[in-house]
Amino acid sequence: MTISKGRRRSGCLLLAICAAACFGHPRLSFLTARPGPAILRGVRHSLPPLAAGTGEWTPEEEKSVMDTVLGRAPSSQTSPLAAEIRLVRQQTQELIQEIRLLRQSIKAPAPQAAPPAAPARPAAPVQPPPAAAPPSSFATASPPVAAPPADGTGVRIVSAGFEDGNAADFYLNNRKVDIRGQADRRGVNVMTIDPVTQQVTSRKAYDVWGDPANENTRLVADLNSLPDGRIVLVAMKDSGMENFDNSVLNALRSLGSSLSPAQLKVREGYALIGTKGGSAIAEMQSGRAEIEADIPCLVRHPPPLPPEPAMPGQTQFGAPTWAQQAPAPGSFQAAAAPAPSSFPTAAAPPPRS
Repeated sequence: MTISKGRRRSGCLLLAICAAACFGHPRLSFLTARPGPAILRGVRHSLPPLAAGTGEWTPEEEKSVMDTVLGRAPSSQTSPLAAEIRLVRQQTQELIQEIRLLRQSIKAPAPQAAPPAAPARPAAPVQPPPAAAPPSSFATASPPVAAPPADGTGVRIVSAGFEDGNAADFYLNNRKVDIRGQADRRGVNVMTIDPVTQQVTSRKAYDVWGDPANENTRLVADLNSLPDGRIVLVAMKDSGMENFDNSVLNALRSLGSSLSPAQLKVREGYALIGTKGGSAIAEMQSGRAEIEADIPCLVRHPPPLPPEPAMPGQTQFGAPTWAQQAPAPGSFQAAAAPAPSSFPTAAAPPPRS
């Protein structure tokens, strides 16, 4: 089947235009540079002439046209050896590419490893806390006392009526002060402090409930004899305030007290930290009264009081006579025989037969 000259020529023109649009070959640049009919004139001038007398192109001419349009060199028929050579070249190129990638991976810097961590220091051994000292077995051992304030002494007073605790206690730096008195210190308890010598000068109890006439007189005389500036601590115990007279109230006012006749009650607690010739440092009246304050001096804690003397009519029992005499050297003192029983039911054991 033969193709007419017009169709064959139109196909070549169309193929040339497509090649110019797709590949942009430099030899076909005249197709895009000349619009309209100029394209066809350029193509005609570049095409080979038709075969003489036939008006058609032979297959060799068509191949020549395509080589001219696409700029290809005339190729001979591909032999099996050429195909193998092409395959070897492709494999060689792939091998070169793999070698290039391998070199790049070798030349790439290896990731730096993190420096080894410094060895941890061993923990210091924990020293066990020192063992507490065993309690002393000596009679003179006393519990630790809180340190006094740097610029004064902490004073605490507890006063309570009979139904609210029945107490009258003085504390210096949380340490109780020893006070003695008749009738279990019922009535008014008074302690005086000299801020100059920093010592407790007196500790007394006045039983104004049991003997109001004499005890009120003694209390007033002792308070009025104090010099100005002396610190006085007062605490009621059990009862006795109801027996105060005006002389007692005036003596207490000289210490800074605010008591009035209307405030005198039975079995009432009353606590006062006053200054002779000055004002009260602390004061309280209630069924149970407790006050605390710092006085502006360092007070030495007083020693314990000696035992009270025996009241008239009381007999003091001492050691037996035989216990007061030391046995002679080398002598043996036999144990005394048990005293006979005073119970009437006691009887001597029957003799052995």
